[in-house]
Amino acid sequence: MFYTQVINLNKKKSHSYKFKSNFIKLSNIAFKNISKKNMSNPKIQKNYCIGIVPNGFIYNRIIEFNSNIQLAHNLSQDKNFIPIIKLIDSFYWDEKNEYLMVNYLNKYAKNSLSFDLEFSGFELSEEQISLKLSEKEQISKFQKSLEYYIEIHSKLKLGKGYDYIFDPKLFLNIAPDTTKKKNKIWNDLKENSFNIHFTADKICLLNLKSDKWNVVKEFELE
Repeated sequence: MFYTQVINLNKKKSHSYKFKSNFIKLSNIAFKNISKKNMSNPKIQKNYCIGIVPNGFIYNRIIEFNSNIQLAHNLSQDKNFIPIIKLIDSFYWDEKNEYLMVNYLNKYAKNSLSFDLEFSGFELSEEQISLKLSEKEQISKFQKSLEYYIEIHSKLKLGKGYDYIFDPKLFLNIAPDTTKKKNKIWNDLKENSFNIHFTADKICLLNLKSDKWNVVKEFELE
């Protein structure tokens, strides 16, 4: 079974702290500590992420390709699927302060350059099928810079330790209910070509609601 798509949409762009033993100061410190704990508490839903959502033409081709595979293998159709390359994985942020995150990202984007992305073929990781990114150096540098910027301004702790290596993925929404079916799909895909090339000229802030990622705002890169 063959699914072949070749798409090319190329756009050129290539402290010191003095302790004061008064009640107000101690209360503020306690509040900050509680806030940090809440942000890292796994029981609190991580409701935001920052990523790259492909432009309209590429976006539609990925959705169409994903839908064709689901239909061909009698898989359930998920209308909530959005192709996202997550730069900063799910994190908790108070929706009342959403405007602050928007401001951080707006300032960052205005001083950041766009870059090209090319996906060719597929890979199987974390029991999921994703499009295979040909070159990861540029997006990895961009992600590291973005993560550092957001941590400094938002006071969130987003890093996953010194051993963590960012591995960008664009997962397809293919979730077979049996190992046999998964292997069948994977074997079919290995024999096919799916190539897309586009310029990442914007990043997005997304919010998770009703099990669906929704784009809050897009930020154009230079």
